[in-house]
Amino acid sequence: MLPKIFNCPECDTRLKDVVYGLLAGPPADNEVAGGCEWSDFAPTKVCPKCGWEGALGGRSWPIEFTRRTQIFDEAAPNNIRNEQRDYNLSTMTDEDLFELGRGIITARFELVHRGLDAQAIDDFYDGLEIGNARDWPLIRKDACFIFYNSETQLVEQVCTYSAQRTMHEFQYLRAGFEEWEFAETLSDFRDVVFGMKSPSLQVWEIDLDHNHEAEDDESEAFHYGSKAIKAMLAEERITEDELSREGDKYDLPISWPHWFDSGMMINFVANPFAPH
Repeated sequence: MLPKIFNCPECDTRLKDVVYGLLAGPPADNEVAGGCEWSDFAPTKVCPKCGWEGALGGRSWPIEFTRRTQIFDEAAPNNIRNEQRDYNLSTMTDEDLFELGRGIITARFELVHRGLDAQAIDDFYDGLEIGNARDWPLIRKDACFIFYNSETQLVEQVCTYSAQRTMHEFQYLRAGFEEWEFAETLSDFRDVVFGMKSPSLQVWEIDLDHNHEAEDDESEAFHYGSKAIKAMLAEERITEDELSREGDKYDLPISWPHWFDSGMMINFVANPFAPH
């Protein structure tokens, strides 16, 4: 459940593993000898270019950082006071880490590092009111939405949403597509999710069988074994009764699950583990 770090956060050079103990021979090309002494806080990664060392105690994220926030203060100019606070994740209590984890994902990693169950951590943040914490699930979340025209009985579009840690992905499929398309800009994303406009539009959420191994050749789109997706690709009708066997219909059309962050999809950066 913990992140892996491969490139140096300072200069983006490929990191090498630090190996400890009495080695039988020279270190491999991707290794550096760290000596015989090892402790819980010994680095496990090193940059051969700039010398950055990290993954202290098995961690691959910074445990010490400074966070700057703006706080409402009637006595301050413009009623805003800037506050700066230094953090050390290794010395914080679990309760403080859960609070910090509302907006700093590395606090959640620290909880896992201490042995807390990743699902329990996800459940805690899922149980908060929407907007009280960023949705950075340690365990991957997936959802598949079917855009169904009840008048024509045709599936017009299928969208899938995925989220894990700070990576949120959106892709969609329509009849005639040979593969799933990714939305790469916020404008494209909005065009896709708001493009279906019909008084007879219904939105269904279905379960995808991710263990299904399609026997299609490479020219055909994935359908995950879903009758609804197969019907759309074949431009064939499907009844609401058939759809109900795969998923659930929403009373009102919705565009995406509450946990999906379209901004996170667009703004994902090379070093997603650094605190912001």
